[in-house]
Amino acid sequence: NQIRRMWQQGKFPAPVYTSKRRFAWPEEVIDRWIDSKIDEQAELIATMARKDEVEGEELQNLLAQVKRG
Repeated sequence: NQIRRMWQQGKFPAPVYTSKRRFAWPEEVIDRWIDSKIDEQAELIATMARKDEVEGEELQNLLAQVKRG
């Protein structure tokens, strides 16, 4: 499954084992991970705007998407 692959590649937080075969993620860990992805996207958009790769209405649309999450 995709989550397992991402976690094994270090792209998703490691789970907490609840038994030998079961694991879960604390809600706050997932919330922080989601927030970090939103921040990364916003930084990418800001970098593109500084380089004039995106502007005007396109920039506003991208920023609105990031804010909506």
